[in-house]
Amino acid sequence: MFVSDQKSGCIYEFDPDDATRTTFATGLNSPVGLLFDSHGILYVADSPANVIYKYTTNGVRTTFARRLDWPENLAFDSRGNLFMSTGNGKIF
Repeated sequence: MFVSDQKSGCIYEFDPDDATRTTFATGLNSPVGLLFDSHGILYVADSPANVIYKYTTNGVRTTFARRLDWPENLAFDSRGNLFMSTGNGKIF
């Protein structure tokens, strides 16, 4: 299980067997909207930075989209298209 901590700007991974916490990612402004695709790739909306990051299964981060308007929630449709909602109520 993955959990974002907006205050610290970290994403933590918890082991389901013993609840051990490890740090998966750091250096984010305010990570929200964690979403995995069917290949195990993690997408994270970083609202104050106005970007969506993509993390490989081994933790390598790339920028998936930038210059967004406060991205918050992420979702895939049945075709695998990524949608996001913004802080002002828009869906893209």
